[in-house]
Amino acid sequence: MNYKLFENILPKEAIEIRYKVFTLEQGFAKEDNLDAFDNKSIHILVFINDLPTGTARMFKEGEGIYHIGRLAILKEHRGKGIGSFILGVFENKARELGAKKMHLGSQVDKTAFYEKNGYKKYGDIFDDAGYPHIMMEKIL
Repeated sequence: MNYKLFENILPKEAIEIRYKVFTLEQGFAKEDNLDAFDNKSIHILVFINDLPTGTARMFKEGEGIYHIGRLAILKEHRGKGIGSFILGVFENKARELGAKKMHLGSQVDKTAFYEKNGYKKYGDIFDDAGYPHIMMEKIL
């Protein structure tokens, strides 16, 4: 497994992975996959045997706080540790950039994955494009 980071550039492979996961699998509108944060994020692409298998983005949310979002792993590559790998790469990069805390908005049914990676829920459940989410954080 290897990876590449892209600053302020959303690679086409990441767009394709998001489309397959969020639109085709989960039913989110195609337009909801892209937003203004993409142009000010660090994006990651994870490769297995040179094939893009997972992606996510990270951006500065506030002083000492970075936000992870749009974490997506192709269905046939889930269960291989790619999601945890992405979190670890971003947490290390955020520390290098001076972060003390990571935030993310998790789909409610995915919180167990983030909890296994040290994230804690906070706040109330909220709707994001018709899907219930909850905020989570991790102290670095």
